[in-house]
Amino acid sequence: MMTASDDAVPGRRELQGPTVLVLEEEAGVRELIVEILELHEFRVLPARDHGEAERVSAAHAGPLDLLITAAGSGAGRRLEFLWSARPETRVLYLSSWLEDAPPARIAGAILAKPFTVDGLVRKVWEVLGGATG
Repeated sequence: MMTASDDAVPGRRELQGPTVLVLEEEAGVRELIVEILELHEFRVLPARDHGEAERVSAAHAGPLDLLITAAGSGAGRRLEFLWSARPETRVLYLSSWLEDAPPARIAGAILAKPFTVDGLVRKVWEVLGGATG
């Protein structure tokens, strides 16, 4: 799993793909998403809570192409730090409770849990506006 300080680790392969901030409280889910995305050449910045996500975002000098986070009540309010500092960042919400159509209050794409490896990667590329890789 890559952290913001891993940039300078000797021998670590530099990933060249888009940068994704993964904000997920459940360690196992977060680690799985990070591993999947890194295997598909994404640069991943993991965060376990909103405070850590804000610190990681502030410390990252480059672009932040995508945020992956859980959907839920108040999700937009908790992400104010991102909208003000990085309005260009796209959002992919993970949810086990949303049906096909997201509620109007959620601005961003939705990926239903459980998801497959291919489903996650395909959705990330879709949200980023690129090919399915």
